Amino acid sequence: MERSHWVAFAGILLMVSGLFNLLTGFVAIFNHGYCSKVYSQGNRLLILSYTAWG
Repeated sequence: MERSHWVAFAGILLMVSGLFNLLTGFVAIFNHGYCSKVYSQGNRLLILSYTAWG
């Protein structure tokens, strides 16, 4: 019985993580300069170059 609680907890964390990734994806799609603005300010949003990431 104890194991099912951990599985449910892990499932909820995966869903929350997926929701955040979905929101970040929509921001990147609809705000075309978002990734380049963050990158140009010195914050590394992408570790690789845009060509390697694409």
